[in-house]
Amino acid sequence: MHVVGVIAEYNPFHNGHKHHLDETRRLTGCDFLVVAMSGAFTQRGEPALIDKWTRARMALQGGADLVVELPAVFALRTADHFARGGVELLGQLGVDGLSFGCETGSLRALNEMSWALSEEPPELTEEIRARLQEGKSHARARGEALAKVLKLPPELVNAPNTVLALEYLKANRALERPMKVLVVKRTSDYHSPQMHTLASASAIRAAIYGGREQEAFDAMPESSAALIKEGGWAKLSNPAALDNLLLYRLRALDAAQIAGLPDVSEGLE
Repeated sequence: MHVVGVIAEYNPFHNGHKHHLDETRRLTGCDFLVVAMSGAFTQRGEPALIDKWTRARMALQGGADLVVELPAVFALRTADHFARGGVELLGQLGVDGLSFGCETGSLRALNEMSWALSEEPPELTEEIRARLQEGKSHARARGEALAKVLKLPPELVNAPNTVLALEYLKANRALERPMKVLVVKRTSDYHSPQMHTLASASAIRAAIYGGREQEAFDAMPESSAALIKEGGWAKLSNPAALDNLLLYRLRALDAAQIAGLPDVSEGLE
């Protein structure tokens, strides 16, 4: 039995996600598709557009055979933790294949970049340090340095899904039994605000919040659109609903308490 896993947020499930699942099934000939999906909150720390149960139904109606929840301790973390949580979860479930979308469809190029990051030769370390001293974020510094050392286009290395793909590969190599990897080339711009049949999830959310529901529905499978319609607009999350509560909580903390929060370092408090 051949089982392939996918790690996702499906916020919401759209035509691009269905294309990925369809291509994964076509290219692997797998018996089952398992999705490790984030729950109520997404990696950016925002509440998902729709509750996790409805998003799971979207995935099942869109081609998945099983949806399991990626725990929040991984789902709300940086790319390395997000990837490790998803990959280890799928590995523990006995999944033998891993499929993800990426701006490049070349697994060879991704493996080369991933190995370089894992080994981090002195030349790469120096390039990263030089960019950090320029005030660039670690992710940006690492991406630009990697592009220079491996002589790759910077826009490729720093693309959102490429960054996550490299972490998937690193996490997969750490498994006792690494999964076979499939890369499905993305056919749309991850951050593009333009609406079309393969629009990004962020563009779809913007259309929904902006009152352009039909544009959003045109970019989603009919089954996904139907679940939103039958659920009622009152059930959609308001991304700003927690703002006042979060600001109140932060302002009630002193600097030492903020410094004790996860991932707060280097004077961020």
